[in-house]
Amino acid sequence: MIIDIFGRPKSLTSKEVKYAAQFFAECMMGGRLSKNLDLMITFEKTKTADGFCFPVDEGRHGPRCFEIALNRDMLRRKSLRVLAHEIVHVKQYARKELKQLDANVASFNGKVRKVTGDYLQYLFLPWEVEAFGTENALMTAYEAHLKSKKISFK
Repeated sequence: MIIDIFGRPKSLTSKEVKYAAQFFAECMMGGRLSKNLDLMITFEKTKTADGFCFPVDEGRHGPRCFEIALNRDMLRRKSLRVLAHEIVHVKQYARKELKQLDANVASFNGKVRKVTGDYLQYLFLPWEVEAFGTENALMTAYEAHLKSKKISFK
């Protein structure tokens, strides 16, 4: 897995961002798929969302290159939780579960959905339900892993 990081906040080291992204990806997709992905993780100031994920390419077997944008004003733990959430979307795109058909239409597991921009509707989109439901489990596993292996990025 190739991971490029831009605009990292002081609350995180590049080493931890890369380690966490790889950990989350391997949890979600296993080693074979995750090692064949390229991630560009950008931290930027934004007031619209905590994070975004979108594929940069579309290969025969699904996209393998992704951009993840994270709000740079978040604290370390929240940044990692949002990264975990976005890695769930990477898995969804890479396995062709999620496809963005146009700006306001997406397909998830073959079912087409209109995306309106309404926050309540957003929370119940099936790909978001999976991502929100999985992000805390990923964070718990990550923190337990760091503790058991006595890994620190300070």
